[in-house]
Amino acid sequence: MRRLMSDQAHALSRRLFLSGGLSGAAAVTFAAMWGRSATGATFAAPFSPASERLRPRSNLLTLANRLTFGFHEAELPPGTTYTGYLAARTAPPVPDVPSLLALIDGLDLLDLLTVPPSQFRPTTVVVNGQTVTLSTEQVQRLGARALAHQILYYSVLSTNQFRERLLEFWRDHFNVYADKSLVGSYLPLYDRSTLRPNAVGPFPTLLESVAKSAAMSLYLDNWLNRAPQPAQENYARELLELHTMGPQPKLASSGNQPNYSENDVRELAKILSGWGGVVGTGQFRFIPQYHHGGDKILLGLTAPFDGNTASEGETVLRELSRTMQSNPALVDKTAELLAWKLTRWFLADSPPDAVVIAAKNVYLATDGDVVGMVRSILDENNVAALTAGSGGPEYKFRRPSQWLAALLRALQLDTTHFTPTQLPGGLSGELIGDLYSQGNLPYAWPAPDGYPDGDQAWASAIFGRWALAQRVFSEQPQLVDLHLADGDIDRAYGPNATTDDELVARVDQVLTGGVMTDFERAALKVYAQFVRGYTGTNPPYTVTVTRLKRELLMLGSLTPTFQHY
Repeated sequence: MRRLMSDQAHALSRRLFLSGGLSGAAAVTFAAMWGRSATGATFAAPFSPASERLRPRSNLLTLANRLTFGFHEAELPPGTTYTGYLAARTAPPVPDVPSLLALIDGLDLLDLLTVPPSQFRPTTVVVNGQTVTLSTEQVQRLGARALAHQILYYSVLSTNQFRERLLEFWRDHFNVYADKSLVGSYLPLYDRSTLRPNAVGPFPTLLESVAKSAAMSLYLDNWLNRAPQPAQENYARELLELHTMGPQPKLASSGNQPNYSENDVRELAKILSGWGGVVGTGQFRFIPQYHHGGDKILLGLTAPFDGNTASEGETVLRELSRTMQSNPALVDKTAELLAWKLTRWFLADSPPDAVVIAAKNVYLATDGDVVGMVRSILDENNVAALTAGSGGPEYKFRRPSQWLAALLRALQLDTTHFTPTQLPGGLSGELIGDLYSQGNLPYAWPAPDGYPDGDQAWASAIFGRWALAQRVFSEQPQLVDLHLADGDIDRAYGPNATTDDELVARVDQVLTGGVMTDFERAALKVYAQFVRGYTGTNPPYTVTVTRLKRELLMLGSLTPTFQHY
């Protein structure tokens, strides 16, 4: 079976975690669940290597965790079938509830950031009744920060969870970096007008929309791709390597020859020259005098590339992404890369060839129907195979942002629990501030390949989740944009959970659907027993049922089972 990430977890100290006002026993419990010990501990949880393995989950529970940002109890009412749930969750998006849209609209500066950056100037806003003047740089950064709030709220509260999961995928596939040049200025426009409307549509449409976006043009320097200067190759290179074909096939059956050459990159850069009119207006504009004219030979294409119009680049995008073009081998390679990445995203870190081939064939048969590809990938037989292999259950590891969204969804919060922070305040005390410190804020990955997708990239960062979990479940509010009252905690447990066994069972059910390991449940129970019997004064600790409930939920959110989905 897949081992938990104990060899990558941080060693934890009693002194460190007492600073948060929690019993040292909580630190020891957390450390023990990840195969570590805490220095100077007075408490020891039971540890059995045999139980240090994830339990198999039902196919339906796994499906719910893959198509949403996390299971919650209302997600799977009795009688829910696998095929019915898959069809319902991947159906076309419906309007989100008005309260969520109002929360999004209440984010300061988000609308301001849709104006062309050429019009940016020191801006006067009213915050808490006081007039504040923001510099152009502050306006750009605050727009990116407001967008990060928007993305978090959609992840937790949107009815259209599948769309939000695909959007998260596209933000990596078509990554841009907020802190480069004026990219941050165009992020709200990029996310709301380029990615969101096309997230569940055909891939070719999304590809062309991204290619003509201001954010991508600025990030990969295509706005500087102007004749008579030598062609700027950054965007052309990433278009081939990351967005469409990939440098070489992903499937062994497709061979191992390179998908393109350096000359292809140079020729494509010439074809895409003159596409730099996005800067200033935010809208795509082809500038003929900046276009490299003359013949271009690219990837064996036979279409004439001797014009001075934007149609050359549009023709290439079609050849790379649409079927029934002059060179079918090109779209075949794009379909293979996209099928491989979607399979890795929705199913397994090591995509099975047969699943990738089936998804690829869906793309080729439908001219890039991404939703159909995901339905193929999440066929019940494929999900069942995750627990059928000799290696045992194979589940994916949550990134910090995925972990936070899953936790808040499990508690079934609504818009009344969130208050967007007044700008231009800092990140301190904000949920997104914690995500920033953990290196997982939207559009904060500098390289064009997007955040890594796989457990090895994130499993060593467990400590940051501990710190954020403390803040989320603290009795004294520590987050200015999240409100978690005692009544919310009591609601999660229900009216009948009073004994330690009942409390732990509710934590298991609320957070994981009842699939924690025996060891994790035993560790939580022993922690509860330790806290109830604690009489020490160093540190002083007052036992209350509500406090215990908060701490059990906190520790439950840090179990290896909850970290995997």
